[in-house]
Formats: sequence, structure tokens, C-alpha cells
Amino acid sequence: MEWIKDFYIDQYNFMMKLMGEASLEITKHHLNQVKIIKEACEVYGGNILELGAGFGQFAVAAAEGGYNVTAIELASNAVQNMKELSNRYLAGGIEIIEGDFYEINLDKQFDVVCYWDGFGIGSDKEQRHLLNRINNWLKPEGVAFIDIYTPWYWAAVSGQEMDFGKIKRKYSFDAKECCMLDTWWLEGEEDKSVTQKLRCYSPVDMDLLLQGIGLKIESIEPGGGIKDYKTLEYEEKVSLDKAMSYRVKLVKEFKERPEHDLECSKLNEDKVKKYIYEPEDSTIKYNKLIRDKIPEICSKNGKEAITKELNDEEFADFLAYKLKEESEEYIESREIEEIADVLEVIHAITKNSGKRCIDVENIMIAKREERGGFDKKLLLIETRSKK
Repeated sequence: MEWIKDFYIDQYNFMMKLMGEASLEITKHHLNQVKIIKEACEVYGGNILELGAGFGQFAVAAAEGGYNVTAIELASNAVQNMKELSNRYLAGGIEIIEGDFYEINLDKQFDVVCYWDGFGIGSDKEQRHLLNRINNWLKPEGVAFIDIYTPWYWAAVSGQEMDFGKIKRKYSFDAKECCMLDTWWLEGEEDKSVTQKLRCYSPVDMDLLLQGIGLKIESIEPGGGIKDYKTLEYEEKVSLDKAMSYRVKLVKEFKERPEHDLECSKLNEDKVKKYIYEPEDSTIKYNKLIRDKIPEICSKNGKEAITKELNDEEFADFLAYKLKEESEEYIESREIEEIADVLEVIHAITKNSGKRCIDVENIMIAKREERGGFDKKLLLIETRSKK
């Protein structure tokens, strides 16, 4: 991924030559993006995080619309343009961070995270790393909007060249890695060209990519496409099968509970609620049972996890609630990965009870021999007295 920073700096230089003063203007397109947020979620005056903010038109338009905006951009020339735009419209009223959002640590959460263009840098592993970060940056009821490139469009236009006077541009497609390639160069200097490579995903691919992240697709909105490459006529709305990209709206798959309101069963509710600890200097309180390596993971992400070691009685109560929580997550998602989480909790309950997993297995086998298993997939409708 070494190409990223150099490419975007060069691309923005090309674009500034093409756009001129237009790089400091907010267009209908950017206002429509703000409208999308207002129509899609009940967040007015909330906090927005924009990834890959480019020249900053959306960030400034959103700030003008009453939102508190944090904009992250890697390319220094785009950051400078964003600052000029912000000063022109807002007297510097947005938080601008120059850096790599794959690495930057943020100590707050947001109502909305936007990544309007550019998703797909690197491998699937890098995408999942970024999606995990987005999940952590989102508030429990937050939403994320991400533009995803479609593989079918970019495969169809592979080899297409565009002429902007002395500036040249070419689209290609890497079928093996399912990536679009976007190459820019100056006339007569093709050997000094710069290329970005972005992975393309169908909606089904995105569902697979999101598994285990904690985010799910709530809606899909097809984007547009270039209708005529000779005139560069762009059609704002086309069907998904003709779209360059589509926008996904992501929400948290399983809502977190700030302050941990502990909506658990009445059986465990009082037992668990009496263990509400208030850590000092904590910005997000969870009071939830966690896996052993979570504090280490938090530390790597620039956060300090405040923990308490439970005694056996406390541990048993939290495990009972954790079993209910993990079971509900499987009921909602039906993902086999959630069953693994249920089994992990069952193993912990067994161990904390002073038993072995083989002991539980033996009880299960005895019950199966006496009452059978679930192989026949039988549903009991009712029982009647025999005549």
C-alpha cells in the first residue's frame, strides 16, 4: 500500500489544475450528500467523521448544515485546500486531521461516519481492519455511509481512456484481484504515471466482508455512471447493474449499551445490576464481561481498559448474562460464528462450576439416549388425551 499517499497528492494536483477555483466551491452534489444524512437518520447537529475528505466540500457543507465535523485526509495539498475552503465558509469551523485513518487513534465516537469515495484500498484484511475501526468510532445508534465500487462496471470499461488536454486518464480492471485501476499522467510523460488500485465488491461480497465485524447493511443505493466517455456525460442515477458504485448504509449489528442498562432476564437482572462499577476517567462505560485479550487489543488501539477481576460468584452471574447475550446475537444473526461465542461461554460456565466439558457431554449423551436429539426436526403442535 506504499502507493497511496503519493498517488493522492499527484491526483489532487491534477484535479486542481482541471478544477481551478471550483476546488473551493460547494456544489449541489455535496449538498445532496448532506441531505442523504438528514433523510437517512434522525441526527441533527450531531458529530460526523469523514474519512478521505479530499478537498473538503462535503465536510464544510455538513458543518454549514449544523453538524460538528471531523475530517481526515492523507494528502497535504488536499488538506491545504480544505483549510482554505473552511476559512472561506466557516472561519475554520471544522476539525481537520492530516493523516492515515487506517492508523490514527480517535478518542471519541460519532453519530455518522462517511467514506464517500475510495473504499477498497489494499486487501480484504485491510478492509476488515478499517470496518472494525468504523464500528468502534460509531456510537451505539450511529450509522456509516460508504461508497463501494462495483466489479461489473469497472470490468466493462477497462481500457477506457479520457483526455483532459495535457492531462490523461485511463481505467483498467484486474480480474484476478477484482480491482479497478485508475491511472493519471501528463501528456508525453506516461512513464511517470500514477495509479490507484481499489478492490471492488458486490453487495453479497460486502455481506461476507462484514461478518464478525459488528456492522450490517441496512440499505443499498446505486450511484451513477458515465453515459458517454466522449462527452463525459454523467448520469446521476442508474440501476445497480449499470452503476460505477453503490452506497451502503451500515448500522451496528448488535446495539451496544452505554452505561450498560442491562436489559437482561428477571432471573439475572438484580444479580448483575449490583455489580455496576464506575471506573475513574472513563469516557465509555461498559460493565460487561470480556475475553482475556481485550485489554491488550484496547492498548494497541490507543485506549486503556479499566478492568476488575471478579470473584467466582460475580463471575457466575455475569456468565449467565453473557450466555443470554450471545444466544440473542445468534438468534438475530443466525451466523455460525455466534455459536462459537456461545460455546466459549458454556465452556467458561462449566469450568467455573468445577466441572469438565466431558462431564457436560456425558449428561448430554444420557439425555439424548433417554429423550432423543433433534435429528427428526419435530415441532410439537399440541397434545391430546388418548381415547
